[in-house]
Amino acid sequence: MADRTSKVTAWALERALPSGAHTVAPVVSPELCAFGDDDAPLDELRVFLAEHLATAPVAAVARLFVPDGLEVRSVVVPLAPGASTRARGPRPVEVVCVLVPYGPEGRDRLALVPALAAGFFVDRKEDVAEVAAREIARLCAASGLDGAAWRRLLPPLDAQLVELDVLVRFAPAEIVGADRVAAEERRRARALLDASATPLGERVRGGGAAVVGRDRELASLTALLGGRERLAVLVCGDEGVGKTAIIETWARDQPQRPAWATSVAQLVAGASGFGEAEQRVTNLFGAAERLDAVLYFEDFGSLFRERVEDGGLALTAIVRRFVVEGACAWSRRSRRPPSSAPSAARSRWSAR
Repeated sequence: MADRTSKVTAWALERALPSGAHTVAPVVSPELCAFGDDDAPLDELRVFLAEHLATAPVAAVARLFVPDGLEVRSVVVPLAPGASTRARGPRPVEVVCVLVPYGPEGRDRLALVPALAAGFFVDRKEDVAEVAAREIARLCAASGLDGAAWRRLLPPLDAQLVELDVLVRFAPAEIVGADRVAAEERRRARALLDASATPLGERVRGGGAAVVGRDRELASLTALLGGRERLAVLVCGDEGVGKTAIIETWARDQPQRPAWATSVAQLVAGASGFGEAEQRVTNLFGAAERLDAVLYFEDFGSLFRERVEDGGLALTAIVRRFVVEGACAWSRRSRRPPSSAPSAARSRWSAR
Protein backbone atom coordinates (compact mmCIF):
# COMPACT_ATOMS: atom_id res chain seq x y z
CA MET A 1 0.00 0.00 0.00
CA ALA A 2 1.39 3.43 -0.96
CA ASP A 3 1.98 6.18 1.54
CA ARG A 4 -0.79 8.77 1.87
CA THR A 5 0.12 12.47 1.97
CA SER A 6 -2.34 14.82 3.65
CA LYS A 7 -2.33 18.45 4.68
CA VAL A 8 -2.69 19.00 8.41
CA THR A 9 -3.51 22.51 9.63
CA ALA A 10 -2.24 23.30 13.10
CA TRP A 11 -2.74 26.49 15.05
CA ALA A 12 0.47 27.69 16.67
CA LEU A 13 1.22 30.48 19.12
CA GLU A 14 4.11 32.72 18.07
CA ARG A 15 5.71 34.78 20.84
CA ALA A 16 8.21 37.63 20.42
CA LEU A 17 10.63 37.70 23.35
CA PRO A 18 12.48 40.75 24.73
CA SER A 19 15.75 39.18 23.53
CA GLY A 20 14.60 39.54 19.93
CA ALA A 21 14.07 35.80 19.42
CA HIS A 22 10.77 34.11 18.66
CA THR A 23 9.15 30.91 19.91
CA VAL A 24 6.49 28.96 18.03
CA ALA A 25 4.53 26.01 19.45
CA PRO A 26 1.18 24.32 18.71
CA VAL A 27 -1.46 25.71 21.04
CA VAL A 28 -2.45 22.16 22.10
CA SER A 29 1.16 20.93 22.50
CA PRO A 30 3.28 23.77 23.92
CA GLU A 31 6.08 21.30 24.68
CA LEU A 32 6.78 21.01 20.93
CA CYS A 33 8.39 24.44 20.85
CA ALA A 34 10.75 25.86 18.21
CA PHE A 35 13.08 28.76 19.06
CA GLY A 36 15.03 31.11 16.81
CA ASP A 37 15.13 34.35 14.89
CA ASP A 38 12.63 35.70 12.35
CA ASP A 39 10.79 32.94 10.44
CA ALA A 40 13.24 30.15 11.31
CA PRO A 41 11.10 28.74 14.17
CA LEU A 42 8.06 28.46 11.86
CA ASP A 43 10.01 26.50 9.25
CA GLU A 44 11.62 24.32 11.92
CA LEU A 45 8.28 23.49 13.53
CA ARG A 46 6.71 22.72 10.15
CA VAL A 47 9.51 20.25 9.28
CA PHE A 48 9.38 18.65 12.72
CA LEU A 49 5.61 18.16 12.67
CA ALA A 50 5.79 16.56 9.21
CA GLU A 51 8.12 13.88 10.61
CA HIS A 52 6.52 13.61 14.05
CA LEU A 53 2.92 13.23 12.92
CA ALA A 54 3.76 10.65 10.25
CA THR A 55 4.15 7.94 12.90
CA ALA A 56 2.30 9.51 15.84
CA PRO A 57 -0.85 7.86 17.25
CA VAL A 58 -4.12 8.94 15.66
CA ALA A 59 -5.15 10.68 18.89
CA ALA A 60 -2.03 12.88 18.79
CA VAL A 61 -2.84 13.98 15.23
CA ALA A 62 -6.51 14.57 16.03
CA ARG A 63 -5.59 16.94 18.87
CA LEU A 64 -4.23 19.43 16.36
CA PHE A 65 -7.65 19.90 14.76
CA VAL A 66 -9.22 22.71 16.77
CA PRO A 67 -12.24 24.79 15.73
CA ASP A 68 -11.92 28.20 14.11
CA GLY A 69 -12.42 31.31 16.18
CA LEU A 70 -9.36 31.02 18.43
CA GLU A 71 -8.41 34.14 20.33
CA VAL A 72 -5.26 35.26 22.16
CA ARG A 73 -5.95 37.18 25.32
CA SER A 74 -3.63 38.54 28.01
CA VAL A 75 -5.03 38.26 31.51
CA VAL A 76 -3.67 40.10 34.52
CA VAL A 77 -3.26 37.67 37.42
CA PRO A 78 -2.06 38.56 40.96
CA LEU A 79 0.80 36.15 41.68
CA ALA A 80 3.32 35.87 44.49
CA PRO A 81 6.32 33.84 43.28
CA GLY A 82 8.60 33.07 46.21
CA ALA A 83 8.74 33.82 49.90
CA SER A 84 10.66 37.09 49.41
CA THR A 85 7.78 38.70 47.54
CA ARG A 86 4.96 37.18 49.55
CA ALA A 87 5.47 39.63 52.39
CA ARG A 88 4.81 42.54 50.01
CA GLY A 89 1.74 40.88 48.56
CA PRO A 90 1.00 39.46 45.12
CA ARG A 91 2.15 41.28 42.02
CA PRO A 92 0.09 41.61 38.85
CA VAL A 93 1.47 39.38 36.07
CA GLU A 94 0.16 39.49 32.53
CA VAL A 95 -0.36 35.87 31.41
CA VAL A 96 -1.10 34.89 27.81
CA CYS A 97 -4.07 32.56 27.24
CA VAL A 98 -5.52 31.03 24.08
CA LEU A 99 -9.32 30.82 24.09
CA VAL A 100 -10.83 27.94 22.09
CA PRO A 101 -14.59 27.92 21.31
CA TYR A 102 -16.41 25.03 22.98
CA GLY A 103 -19.93 23.72 23.35
CA PRO A 104 -23.08 24.64 21.41
CA GLU A 105 -22.45 27.54 19.04
CA GLY A 106 -18.97 27.89 20.60
CA ARG A 107 -20.22 30.16 23.35
CA ASP A 108 -18.30 28.36 26.09
CA ARG A 109 -14.50 28.54 26.10
CA LEU A 110 -11.52 26.33 26.82
CA ALA A 111 -8.72 28.56 28.04
CA LEU A 112 -5.24 27.16 27.34
CA VAL A 113 -2.22 28.53 29.21
CA PRO A 114 0.85 27.52 27.15
CA ALA A 115 3.32 28.69 29.79
CA LEU A 116 1.81 26.19 32.26
CA ALA A 117 0.93 23.48 29.70
CA ALA A 118 -2.52 23.48 31.30
CA GLY A 119 -6.02 24.79 30.73
CA PHE A 120 -9.42 25.37 32.29
CA PHE A 121 -13.08 25.72 31.30
CA VAL A 122 -14.94 29.03 31.11
CA ASP A 123 -18.73 28.92 31.06
CA ARG A 124 -20.54 31.30 28.72
CA LYS A 125 -22.04 33.11 31.73
CA GLU A 126 -18.66 33.70 33.40
CA ASP A 127 -16.17 36.49 32.87
CA VAL A 128 -12.97 35.20 31.26
CA ALA A 129 -10.70 37.56 33.22
CA GLU A 130 -12.19 36.58 36.60
CA VAL A 131 -12.05 32.85 35.92
CA ALA A 132 -8.53 33.10 34.49
CA ALA A 133 -7.22 35.01 37.51
CA ARG A 134 -8.65 32.41 39.88
CA GLU A 135 -7.65 29.31 37.91
CA ILE A 136 -4.13 30.44 36.95
CA ALA A 137 -3.36 31.36 40.56
CA ARG A 138 -4.61 27.94 41.64
CA LEU A 139 -2.54 26.16 38.97
CA CYS A 140 0.60 28.04 39.98
CA ALA A 141 0.10 27.26 43.66
CA ALA A 142 -0.56 23.57 42.98
CA SER A 143 2.34 23.10 40.56
CA GLY A 144 5.15 24.24 42.85
CA LEU A 145 6.85 26.24 40.06
CA ASP A 146 10.60 26.84 40.11
CA GLY A 147 12.38 29.97 38.92
CA ALA A 148 12.48 28.95 35.26
CA ALA A 149 8.76 28.14 35.26
CA TRP A 150 7.92 31.52 36.80
CA ARG A 151 9.96 33.27 34.09
CA ARG A 152 7.97 31.47 31.39
CA LEU A 153 4.86 33.18 32.73
CA LEU A 154 6.27 36.64 31.99
CA PRO A 155 4.48 38.32 29.08
CA PRO A 156 6.13 38.42 25.64
CA LEU A 157 6.46 41.60 23.63
CA ASP A 158 3.87 40.24 21.25
CA ALA A 159 1.82 37.04 20.89
CA GLN A 160 -0.20 36.01 17.85
CA LEU A 161 -1.82 32.92 16.38
CA VAL A 162 -0.32 31.43 13.23
CA GLU A 163 -2.08 28.97 10.94
CA LEU A 164 0.53 26.33 10.13
CA ASP A 165 -0.05 24.04 7.13
CA VAL A 166 1.97 20.82 7.30
CA LEU A 167 2.22 18.13 4.60
CA VAL A 168 2.38 14.78 6.40
CA ARG A 169 3.21 11.52 4.62
CA PHE A 170 1.36 8.96 6.69
CA ALA A 171 2.70 5.42 6.63
CA PRO A 172 0.22 2.61 5.86
CA ALA A 173 -1.70 1.54 8.94
CA GLU A 174 -0.47 -2.05 8.73
CA ILE A 175 3.18 -0.90 8.72
CA VAL A 176 2.68 1.34 11.74
CA GLY A 177 0.90 -1.51 13.53
CA ALA A 178 3.71 -3.94 12.73
CA ASP A 179 6.29 -1.48 14.05
CA ARG A 180 4.37 -1.20 17.32
CA VAL A 181 4.15 -4.96 17.67
CA ALA A 182 7.88 -5.31 17.01
CA ALA A 183 8.67 -2.61 19.57
CA GLU A 184 6.50 -4.35 22.16
CA GLU A 185 8.22 -7.69 21.45
CA ARG A 186 11.63 -6.08 21.91
CA ARG A 187 10.50 -4.52 25.18
CA ARG A 188 9.30 -7.89 26.49
CA ALA A 189 12.52 -9.59 25.38
CA ARG A 190 14.62 -7.01 27.20
CA ALA A 191 12.51 -7.38 30.35
CA LEU A 192 12.92 -11.17 30.24
CA LEU A 193 16.70 -10.89 29.87
CA ASP A 194 16.89 -8.37 32.70
CA ALA A 195 14.97 -10.81 34.94
CA SER A 196 17.30 -13.79 34.31
CA ALA A 197 20.60 -12.10 33.47
CA THR A 198 22.67 -8.96 34.12
CA PRO A 199 23.48 -6.42 31.37
CA LEU A 200 27.21 -6.53 30.71
CA GLY A 201 27.16 -2.79 30.12
CA GLU A 202 26.34 -2.19 33.78
CA ARG A 203 29.24 -4.36 34.89
CA VAL A 204 31.86 -2.58 32.77
CA ARG A 205 30.53 0.92 33.32
CA GLY A 206 33.12 1.52 36.01
CA GLY A 207 35.99 0.24 33.86
CA GLY A 208 35.95 -3.54 34.38
CA ALA A 209 38.97 -5.80 34.55
CA ALA A 210 42.12 -4.92 32.61
CA VAL A 211 43.44 -7.15 29.82
CA VAL A 212 47.21 -7.66 29.68
CA GLY A 213 48.85 -9.65 26.91
CA ARG A 214 45.57 -10.93 25.43
CA ASP A 215 45.25 -8.72 22.37
CA ARG A 216 45.17 -11.67 19.97
CA GLU A 217 42.44 -13.46 21.93
CA LEU A 218 40.41 -10.25 22.21
CA ALA A 219 40.71 -9.61 18.48
CA SER A 220 39.62 -13.18 17.74
CA LEU A 221 36.59 -12.89 20.03
CA THR A 222 35.61 -9.57 18.46
CA ALA A 223 35.84 -11.03 14.97
CA LEU A 224 33.80 -14.12 15.87
CA LEU A 225 31.01 -12.20 17.56
CA GLY A 226 30.97 -9.44 14.97
CA GLY A 227 30.81 -11.58 11.86
CA ARG A 228 27.85 -11.98 9.54
CA GLU A 229 27.18 -15.46 10.91
CA ARG A 230 26.01 -15.60 14.51
CA LEU A 231 28.35 -18.12 16.14
CA ALA A 232 28.54 -19.72 19.57
CA VAL A 233 31.97 -19.09 21.11
CA LEU A 234 33.55 -21.07 23.96
CA VAL A 235 36.24 -19.20 25.92
CA CYS A 236 38.28 -21.69 27.93
CA GLY A 237 41.56 -21.63 29.81
CA ASP A 238 43.15 -22.00 33.22
CA GLU A 239 41.78 -20.05 36.13
CA GLY A 240 43.09 -16.51 36.39
CA VAL A 241 44.37 -16.18 32.81
CA GLY A 242 41.90 -13.42 31.91
CA LYS A 243 38.80 -15.03 30.41
CA THR A 244 36.40 -12.72 32.21
CA ALA A 245 38.60 -9.71 31.46
CA ILE A 246 38.45 -10.50 27.74
CA ILE A 247 34.65 -10.71 27.80
CA GLU A 248 34.32 -7.48 29.77
CA THR A 249 36.78 -5.66 27.52
CA TRP A 250 34.82 -6.79 24.48
CA ALA A 251 31.60 -5.52 26.04
CA ARG A 252 33.22 -2.17 26.87
CA ASP A 253 34.57 -1.80 23.32
CA GLN A 254 31.25 -2.80 21.68
CA PRO A 255 28.60 -0.73 23.53
CA GLN A 256 26.26 -0.85 20.51
CA ARG A 257 25.85 -4.63 20.83
CA PRO A 258 23.43 -5.65 23.60
CA ALA A 259 24.93 -8.29 25.90
CA TRP A 260 23.83 -10.02 29.09
CA ALA A 261 25.70 -12.26 31.55
CA THR A 262 24.00 -15.13 33.35
CA SER A 263 24.80 -18.38 35.13
CA VAL A 264 23.20 -21.78 35.51
CA ALA A 265 22.43 -21.01 39.14
CA GLN A 266 20.69 -17.78 38.14
CA LEU A 267 18.65 -19.57 35.49
CA VAL A 268 17.33 -22.35 37.73
CA ALA A 269 16.86 -20.21 40.85
CA GLY A 270 13.28 -20.60 42.02
CA ALA A 271 12.38 -23.16 39.35
CA SER A 272 10.01 -25.73 40.83
CA GLY A 273 10.80 -28.47 38.32
CA PHE A 274 12.43 -29.46 35.07
CA GLY A 275 9.62 -28.16 32.91
CA GLU A 276 9.83 -24.67 34.37
CA ALA A 277 13.63 -24.54 34.07
CA GLU A 278 13.44 -25.75 30.47
CA GLN A 279 10.88 -23.09 29.58
CA ARG A 280 12.94 -20.39 31.27
CA VAL A 281 16.08 -21.32 29.30
CA THR A 282 14.10 -21.55 26.07
CA ASN A 283 12.54 -18.12 26.66
CA LEU A 284 15.94 -16.64 27.50
CA PHE A 285 17.50 -17.81 24.24
CA GLY A 286 14.42 -16.65 22.35
CA ALA A 287 14.78 -13.16 23.88
CA ALA A 288 18.46 -13.04 22.92
CA GLU A 289 17.46 -14.05 19.40
CA ARG A 290 14.83 -11.31 19.23
CA LEU A 291 17.35 -8.60 20.20
CA ASP A 292 20.33 -10.14 18.37
CA ALA A 293 22.04 -10.05 21.76
CA VAL A 294 25.11 -11.79 23.15
CA LEU A 295 24.36 -14.14 26.04
CA TYR A 296 27.40 -14.87 28.21
CA PHE A 297 27.44 -17.89 30.56
CA GLU A 298 29.95 -17.42 33.37
CA ASP A 299 29.79 -21.06 34.56
CA PHE A 300 29.24 -23.04 31.37
CA GLY A 301 30.89 -26.10 32.95
CA SER A 302 28.10 -26.29 35.51
CA LEU A 303 25.81 -27.60 32.79
CA PHE A 304 27.71 -30.90 32.85
CA ARG A 305 28.00 -31.45 36.58
CA GLU A 306 24.52 -32.54 37.54
CA ARG A 307 23.00 -35.72 36.14
CA VAL A 308 19.30 -36.34 35.78
CA GLU A 309 19.57 -39.69 37.53
CA ASP A 310 21.00 -37.87 40.56
CA GLY A 311 18.12 -35.41 40.67
CA GLY A 312 19.79 -32.71 38.53
CA LEU A 313 18.36 -30.79 35.60
CA ALA A 314 19.27 -31.89 32.07
CA LEU A 315 20.00 -28.40 30.79
CA THR A 316 22.77 -29.66 28.55
CA ALA A 317 20.35 -30.97 25.93
CA ILE A 318 18.37 -27.72 26.00
CA VAL A 319 21.39 -25.49 25.54
CA ARG A 320 22.84 -27.79 22.88
CA ARG A 321 19.75 -27.25 20.76
CA PHE A 322 20.58 -23.53 20.54
CA VAL A 323 24.38 -23.48 20.75
CA VAL A 324 25.39 -26.40 18.52
CA GLU A 325 22.47 -27.50 16.40
CA GLY A 326 21.24 -23.96 15.79
CA ALA A 327 24.65 -22.70 14.65
CA CYS A 328 25.06 -25.66 12.26
CA ALA A 329 21.59 -25.10 10.83
CA TRP A 330 22.41 -21.45 9.99
CA SER A 331 25.58 -22.52 8.17
CA ARG A 332 23.78 -25.17 6.14
CA ARG A 333 20.85 -23.04 5.08
CA SER A 334 22.55 -19.81 4.14
CA ARG A 335 25.87 -18.07 4.15
CA ARG A 336 24.12 -15.19 5.90
CA PRO A 337 22.02 -15.98 8.99
CA PRO A 338 18.67 -14.40 9.75
CA SER A 339 18.99 -10.90 11.22
CA SER A 340 17.44 -12.13 14.47
CA ALA A 341 19.69 -15.18 14.86
CA PRO A 342 20.94 -15.55 18.45
CA SER A 343 24.53 -14.83 19.36
CA ALA A 344 26.16 -16.31 22.44
CA ALA A 345 29.54 -16.00 24.07
CA ARG A 346 30.25 -18.96 26.34
CA SER A 347 32.88 -19.25 29.05
CA ARG A 348 33.90 -22.49 30.78
CA TRP A 349 36.02 -22.51 33.94
CA SER A 350 38.22 -25.54 33.27
CA ALA A 351 40.74 -25.30 36.12
CA ARG A 352 39.30 -26.23 39.49
